[in-house]
Amino acid sequence: MQGADQRQFERLCRQADFLLHTKRYALCIDYALKALAIIPDDPRPHVQIAYAKARLKDSEAPEWARKAIALEPENAQWHAALADTYGILGKWREALTPMQDAVKLDPEKPGFQSGMGQCLTFLGKAKEAVPYLERALELNPQSAVSHARMSVALFKTGDTKGSSQHLRKALELKPDDPNLQTLLGWEYTRKGKRKQGNEAFYEALRLDPTLATAKLGIRARLGSRFSLADVFLRAAFSNPGGKRLLFLRIFLALFLLFETSTSIHSIYLWPVWGVELILLFAFYRIAHRVLRFVARRRGINAV
Repeated sequence: MQGADQRQFERLCRQADFLLHTKRYALCIDYALKALAIIPDDPRPHVQIAYAKARLKDSEAPEWARKAIALEPENAQWHAALADTYGILGKWREALTPMQDAVKLDPEKPGFQSGMGQCLTFLGKAKEAVPYLERALELNPQSAVSHARMSVALFKTGDTKGSSQHLRKALELKPDDPNLQTLLGWEYTRKGKRKQGNEAFYEALRLDPTLATAKLGIRARLGSRFSLADVFLRAAFSNPGGKRLLFLRIFLALFLLFETSTSIHSIYLWPVWGVELILLFAFYRIAHRVLRFVARRRGINAV
């Protein structure tokens, strides 16, 4: 290969990388394809295309990451990239195996340990996620991403104090991250501190005007039509407390969803005493599935 071709290839890869980080995904794909036309057996453009297509919600994204793995099967980075593409698409079960492969190939990489913890958290295995996140923070204590993931995992295990500490540390390391500001807003909301929560949500939207979770938080703060239902939906699937409290959350969330609806009157949902209440317990699992579906449609992670 001529030196000019190699230089052109590297230039196109750098441009594709820049476009990926600036969220110009269609252009990123174009430049990566141009790079592949010069050197077809280099895995880097394949991974760039995989990430860009995942951000565009293209189901073909994982196949591009698999092409990179086929070219360099012993490179843990490409296995992690495959897991990332599945994660971006919301397919956390599919993401688990390639992330496990990445950890096996390079157990000393903090990003892989952190990614493993994230996968387990989204699969509802927060207790199993904590050791991976602890290891990630041992390897890199200055990672805001790992602190944020640890905050979420600890919150799901019931350790709200530890969760708050890690969130504060993440914000200290990366104060301009809109996702962290959104997490802070929801923490304030949970504690009943409306003013501070509102400020955090608006700061998140200032940093990223497209952030759906921050918009949901502001809707709750402004008292929009389904704001209370959204809060209870989030509480039902996020708050610690065990299964004894889960029924109460589901009951309240279902009531608020239908109470605020103009199409179904709340009398069909709100039993007085007796048979109706027994039937509500009997259909507990159905209620859980209904709420999980609605929560996901509203952008709330329901596991």
